Amino acid sequence: MHARRVEALGRRLSDEVAWNILLDLVVSEEEERSLSITALAVGAQAPLTTVLRYVELLCDAGYIERVVDRKDRRRSLVRLTLRGREVTGGLLTNR
Repeated sequence: MHARRVEALGRRLSDEVAWNILLDLVVSEEEERSLSITALAVGAQAPLTTVLRYVELLCDAGYIERVVDRKDRRRSLVRLTLRGREVTGGLLTNR
């Protein structure tokens, strides 16, 4: 599985933290709930600074996007982009 992630996401984004972020976002989308960066850090079991770095990398790669929380404009939420859904979906279904 790791080799497939490296092929699909590149070496820099194929490690466990990035993958856990993407999986958390897949699950949250299925459950129709939004995730903050803090929630992603908890789910990825990684320090907030590490998750912030990966969020930036995943955003730059086009797999996720940050949006302002309409309920609390000081906070950003994170969600998968279409590209992120396609890549994670392909990895999860062996495509």
